[in-house]
Amino acid sequence: MKPEYADPNSVPEFVDAVNRINIGQAATPTAPGYLAQGNGGVLEGTFANPPGIGTGDGVMVAGDVRALARQYCAEGNKSIKYTQYDLLSHVGAAVPWVPTAIGWLGDRFAGKAAPSDCGRIPAGNSLAPEKPVPAA
Repeated sequence: MKPEYADPNSVPEFVDAVNRINIGQAATPTAPGYLAQGNGGVLEGTFANPPGIGTGDGVMVAGDVRALARQYCAEGNKSIKYTQYDLLSHVGAAVPWVPTAIGWLGDRFAGKAAPSDCGRIPAGNSLAPEKPVPAA
C-alpha cells in the first residue's frame, strides 16, 4: 500500500463501497430471526483480536453480528434468537447450527412463538457508517 493510503478511509471509493454493504444500514426485518456466529476462527484466518474490532469466525466479526442482533431488537423486532459458538470457526459452527436452525424453522412452520434473546445479547461493535478521512 502507498503511505498516503495507510488509512483505507482516506480513499472515498473504499468508504462508499463499505457503506453500501453495511447491513447495519439496511431496514430491520419484521420476521423472526435466528442469528448464529462462530468466534473461534483460527482455522479460517482470524488470528488476532484487533482493538475496537475483536475476534470472529474467520469470515465474520462476532461483535458485528452481536451488534446487528441488538439493533434488530432495539428497532422493534423482539423475536431475535442469537447464539455465539465461542470455540468454533465459520464452517465448524455449522455442525451445531444446522440441527438448531432446522428445529427453529420447524417451530415457526408449526406456528410456535419465536424465542427471543433480546436483552441477553452481549454488546457488539459499532455499525455506524464509515466516515472519510483526509489522505496522509
